[in-house]
Amino acid sequence: MKRRLFIHSAFFSAAFCGRGECADSERGRFTCELGPFFNTELPETVTLAQVGEARIQAEQKLPDVALPGIAMLLGTEQEDFLKLCWWQKTNRDTRAAIVAIFLCSRSASKDDALEVGIPSFEAFSKRFEDQERIDRLEEIEYVKANLSGLAGRLSKMTDKIARLEPLHRLYKAVAK
Repeated sequence: MKRRLFIHSAFFSAAFCGRGECADSERGRFTCELGPFFNTELPETVTLAQVGEARIQAEQKLPDVALPGIAMLLGTEQEDFLKLCWWQKTNRDTRAAIVAIFLCSRSASKDDALEVGIPSFEAFSKRFEDQERIDRLEEIEYVKANLSGLAGRLSKMTDKIARLEPLHRLYKAVAK
């Protein structure tokens, strides 16, 4: 029987959109709600058991359960697991959060992603058929269009947590 870790976080349906930072949502364009992700309180230290529980939580289907688990995996050397989650997830918000983690943490500019070792989510997306491919590419474009704002939110999440200082600096640099 799997144990689930439910991290207390308020669910705000309009978590990111609010200061004109979101991509255009006309004509059905994707806009995501990442409240459970950004509102997760990250601990100063993380035990191996907590990483295991966060992995179980990240695998869940409901985004308000999975997103806090994904957030808990920041800075825990779980990049391969997060990439696997991106492949397996059916929820667009959780996939967008995973793409944001990678793009915001390793991209000094929007154009140098391949040079710094970011997974090619665009190439990965082309392995899916029709609507799934279109959805995934749209999520990636959403993250790229909102890169600075998302990196700023990630920077605030990781601020004042010593174990996440390297990530915080990267997010802060991208947010500028």
